[in-house]
Amino acid sequence: MTRHTISALLLSAVLTASITMSIGCEREISHTNVDQTSSDGDSTHKETTVTQNPDGSITKTQEKTTNNPNP
Repeated sequence: MTRHTISALLLSAVLTASITMSIGCEREISHTNVDQTSSDGDSTHKETTVTQNPDGSITKTQEKTTNNPNP
């Protein structure tokens, strides 16, 4: 490899590492899944995830899916 190629690869690695380190990772604090089925066949899935961001803030994400087989 030429000196220019090695320098370009090294610069790319440093930039990639610095971007990854500055973004950080979020940490999952809790995760719950609840599945409910009613007597008429309707089913509901609720999912809640609480994460802590690298800056210390807390994010709560809720997702609800309903399946009605008898419209």
